Amino acid sequence: MEKVKLKIGKCKFNHGIHQTNWKEDQVAVEKPLRILIQNEEFAVIMRTPGRDLYLVLGLLYSEGIIQSYSDIQSARPCELFEDVFLVNLEVKAFQDFERKEQKKNLISNSSCGLCGSTNIEFIDSSSTSLNSDPLKIAAERIQDMNLAFNRHQVGFSLTGGLHGAGLFSPQGELKFIAEDIGRHNAVDKIVGHALHEGRLPFSSSVLFLSGRVSYELMQKAIRSRIQLVCAIGAPSSLAIELGEKHEVGLIGFVKKREFNIYCGDNLIGE
Repeated sequence: MEKVKLKIGKCKFNHGIHQTNWKEDQVAVEKPLRILIQNEEFAVIMRTPGRDLYLVLGLLYSEGIIQSYSDIQSARPCELFEDVFLVNLEVKAFQDFERKEQKKNLISNSSCGLCGSTNIEFIDSSSTSLNSDPLKIAAERIQDMNLAFNRHQVGFSLTGGLHGAGLFSPQGELKFIAEDIGRHNAVDKIVGHALHEGRLPFSSSVLFLSGRVSYELMQKAIRSRIQLVCAIGAPSSLAIELGEKHEVGLIGFVKKREFNIYCGDNLIGE
């Protein structure tokens, strides 16, 4: 993961008097990535460089543009052009997709990914039924996942400026983890990595998130057939509604000894 070292002033106040000490610190990198499909611009993503192909694959899968890695006919390596990184792909049936879809908002910022690009109708139409064998996870296992997740957020511990996403097995094994300045990007990097290795859908898996849970993140989980989403932060009302509708468990405010269950309480056992 790319980082930048900068000289910063650390200012402290004591009885109305402030003192500034200069020190070297590390900050998270944020740079644009242009995605070209069939040599035409599809999107510009603000992201933390690294695992760019996985990021693009995860995004295209979440948007319903591809169903498997075999839908990618070719992918040119990420290259620098006029201070912007480019990735160019040839995608099967992309023209058919364009005819079905209205023009989307193709510029993303680091906080929300492709905001507005996915609508509620797409979520309902693209979602498939979950594994017939539902999860049953002990509450203590959620705490174990939280500890393991925090230990593996190396970029956050160095910079304090990255979001994390981790995928766990029901037994608490960490299978994938990714960090990015964008919370949506972190999830897309996990999905894209698994797609590249032929390990989708994520049946009987738990998605762990470092921040809040919006409906877009729940949509990505539902699309990948994840059964339980856990987060350090709070969920939105629509995220909860989606979880209830698609029978995906949602846990928030995971702390050392407690967490909130918003839906899917049948997934949590003794």
